[in-house]
Amino acid sequence: MKRFYPHINLPAIILGILSITAGTGRALALDPQHYAQNSALSSGRWMKIKVSSTGMHLVSNADLKAMGFSNPDAVNVYGTGGRMVREALAEDMPDDLPLLPSVRTPKGIVFFATDNVTWTRDGNGLYSHILNPYCAESIYFISDREQENKELAKASASPVKGNDIATAFTARLLHERDIQAPSQEGRLLLGEDFRSEKSQRFTFTLPGSVSDHATMRVAFGAKTTNGSSSLLISANGERLPATSTDKIDGCSSEFIKTTLTSKTFTQTDEKLTVGIDYSYSGALFTARLDYIEVFYDKSLSLTSGELHFYDRFDGESVEISGCGQNTLIWDVTDPCEVKEVVFSLEGDKAFFTPEPGYREYVAFDPSSISRAVTRSVRVNNQDIHSMPSPDMLIVAYSEYAEAAKKIARLHEEADGFNVTVLTPEEIYNEFSGGHPDVGAFRKLLKMWHDRNETRPIKYCLLLGRGSYDTKMVSSGIRNAGYRPLPLWQSPEGFTEPTAYSTDDIIGMLDDTDENTFNINAALMHVAVGRLPVTGAKEANEVAAKLEKYIKNPRYGAWRNRVMLIADDQDNGIHLSQTEDVYTRLKANAPHYHYEKLYLDAYPLVSTSLGLTYPQAKERMMRLFNEGVIYTNYVGHASASSWTHEKLLTWNDIISFSNPNLTFYYGATCSFGTWDADNISGAEKLVLNPEAGFIGAICPSRTVYISENGVLNLNMAQWMLTPGPDGEATRIGDVFIRAKNGYNNANKLRYCLMSDPAIRIPKPAGCVVVESINGTDILQSGEMPELKALEKASVKGYITNADGSRAAGFNGTVTIDLFDAERVVETLGNGSEGTVSTYNDRQSRLATVSTKVTAGEWEVSLTTPAETDNNYSPARISA
Repeated sequence: MKRFYPHINLPAIILGILSITAGTGRALALDPQHYAQNSALSSGRWMKIKVSSTGMHLVSNADLKAMGFSNPDAVNVYGTGGRMVREALAEDMPDDLPLLPSVRTPKGIVFFATDNVTWTRDGNGLYSHILNPYCAESIYFISDREQENKELAKASASPVKGNDIATAFTARLLHERDIQAPSQEGRLLLGEDFRSEKSQRFTFTLPGSVSDHATMRVAFGAKTTNGSSSLLISANGERLPATSTDKIDGCSSEFIKTTLTSKTFTQTDEKLTVGIDYSYSGALFTARLDYIEVFYDKSLSLTSGELHFYDRFDGESVEISGCGQNTLIWDVTDPCEVKEVVFSLEGDKAFFTPEPGYREYVAFDPSSISRAVTRSVRVNNQDIHSMPSPDMLIVAYSEYAEAAKKIARLHEEADGFNVTVLTPEEIYNEFSGGHPDVGAFRKLLKMWHDRNETRPIKYCLLLGRGSYDTKMVSSGIRNAGYRPLPLWQSPEGFTEPTAYSTDDIIGMLDDTDENTFNINAALMHVAVGRLPVTGAKEANEVAAKLEKYIKNPRYGAWRNRVMLIADDQDNGIHLSQTEDVYTRLKANAPHYHYEKLYLDAYPLVSTSLGLTYPQAKERMMRLFNEGVIYTNYVGHASASSWTHEKLLTWNDIISFSNPNLTFYYGATCSFGTWDADNISGAEKLVLNPEAGFIGAICPSRTVYISENGVLNLNMAQWMLTPGPDGEATRIGDVFIRAKNGYNNANKLRYCLMSDPAIRIPKPAGCVVVESINGTDILQSGEMPELKALEKASVKGYITNADGSRAAGFNGTVTIDLFDAERVVETLGNGSEGTVSTYNDRQSRLATVSTKVTAGEWEVSLTTPAETDNNYSPARISA
């Protein structure tokens, strides 16, 4: 006999649940006065120019005329240079396009520029560098816009000559070429190939050397198996003593191994030739130079019109020879805040005492500068800085403009949002000096967030696929047929567990400095999602898919169903984690019907293609086709399949035809890889124009089981829980709350492949069972017992969200009758299988549809001949 639960749900939607509130709070904000009210780009004629090195540059009058500037005296230089945007959102970060100091000469405009290399110096005086991972260029802007004269600030250096005099500094030289990505992971790019040409030579010029010794560091990457590699390094033909760091061990699980070896050598002349001879044993896959750094003592002498120098002088006075009345010295430690150095001149020697700490300077004679800029491109006027803070930002290349605007209109009409659509280039121009950089998106969101305390921006959608190779040095990306939209890559690129990509950093907006920013611990304040489209057709299709999901929803009992899938083996941890997720979901959303699909409860069948779970697969695909509102999978996966037994294959993925779209969460490895040469399964399902997933949260790289459980439980806390307004929580808010709840790097591997502002639909009310076979169960509280093959007349009504009867509702209700919950014992399949037990309601006894008239309905159900005779309650779900 069966007892019935009298409480059931509206077919369209989810019953409202008790709200639990939590949030991110406001980000630590900069003063809104930090940001310009209008961008410099808002007026005037603008051109982009390119530089290739750090130092003083000349924009000649002839060049200015060719660019369309009729009055060279009205032209100024703007920009931040080609270095990567700092990850610390500190008060001293530049805003917009800062006006740079320049000197007007009869030949043209002279200004200081930096290339795309960031150098840092540690407490021991050792330098290290970072090449901008997003671009190889360094861009500046010139314009004739009306501009108030900006007086050059004076540096704190003293013109007084002290007792201790510095006449030299440690100069740095670099050879590095980004030619090949050794893996589809992380930022690592390598240079010259040594597989066929195993002996190569590299030439440097060391002007002004004042010592007979110099130092070099050579970074090299190689992959061999069943063997190892070694380097023989020479300077000017003289082989240098070998050290342990000249050897590179063979690889096992690594994509590549690298070494950084340091050599000190005798250098007596201005020319240096570095020789590298490579040898190996075993099987060779990769052997490439990463970079060569050279350091030598250089005289402080102005012999060629300019001298760029840097050091911690710490009380020493600086003596620069070769100076004259036309010499200028600038403090360029911060290239966006250049300061004039006041010095004393004795004959041809300039003296000053720098302020404490590491400083960079340039001494130059403006009339001697001839280093030219290259390539000029016209820039249209724009003014993002003047825009009000929106609720949502959509970033899309111009070829995706139609789709981006459609998604914007969708949220404006359905949600009352103010949505701004911008191209990446527009954002780069005002927030990263014209260079591709995810830091530009982040700085824009930071500005809007800091300006609006009452209604800060909450959502950002990136419309476009990313790549591990934003510089497009790899043939696979160059030939892919789309422009990558940058995403953040971890600096490491040696093993899959240590390398990952994420958009999360774009929404991390707290003020920090270089010593305190920690991407693992930083809180997100804006939910950043990405739809990884690769063409206009695909973008328009996914926009139409979103519009249909939000504005023309499909109704039915499927919207009451959640599918929980657990892999086998691993001592049952996938099942136990899924049961924990079920408990959390059930506590917050008790009126859903939860379909448990735990592989270890099904027979494992051996076929010519390997071990499979045919019954589990059949049930899963049937449920996808019937529809489930949310799918949660815990277990193993690759970028193209689920489980070792191929529960879901690539052929299944490309064949999805489910009209009822699920939102997918996967606690797996790599199913969401969204930046490799090949498209992942999650991408294919999200971008399916008519079927598949409406969105997904899943890892783009390898993740770890124990840490997966923490994030999955946090997701379960919020995924089906309404917000304070009673509406369903938006996916982006779920994502932020789940990730902000704990601190580690594993969570950063989970990507939001979705419009972050969508909601999993929630009911406007619910379906209430009023009576069964004439018994008013709401009044009596008694649940009737029915025998096998007995008919039951079930009556009920529809309520509004406030509990009142929905007398104006007319439509159809679909009733599912489920058998009693019973204890299921798993089979302990596989060498690491464990027998476990769990409760499940596995049998659907009947499905019946009936009309609803004026909010009331009636249906006749017949219990099957065979049911579980355990006197546990059956369940009606609608």
